[in-house]
Amino acid sequence: MPNVTSVAVTPRVCAMAPAASASDAAGAFAAQHRLSDASLEALASESLVLQEIAAGVERGNSHLSRVEQIKKFTIVSGDWLPGGDELTPTMKLKRKFVNEKYRGMIDGMYAEAG
Repeated sequence: MPNVTSVAVTPRVCAMAPAASASDAAGAFAAQHRLSDASLEALASESLVLQEIAAGVERGNSHLSRVEQIKKFTIVSGDWLPGGDELTPTMKLKRKFVNEKYRGMIDGMYAEAG
């Protein structure tokens, strides 16, 4: 399963996270599940990927208190690379940029949760 490499949590009541998949695991996941397109863009909309990530979030949430748990998430196509738009060269999240770039997705998750 593609690993989550970055999570951006907005300062709202619920933890919401645009997430990016690791490109190094994408090919292996696609091959294992006989998916013809191993690109991150294709996998971001693949229902099997969403199910796998949801199961991983559920497993992770089982070890967290309710206030720490991820309530909603959205799969973002593409990869977040060190020194790119979303991450600094030392892998720190560029929160302001991420919140601006993915504002529509974040707002959409809150609208669904409302």
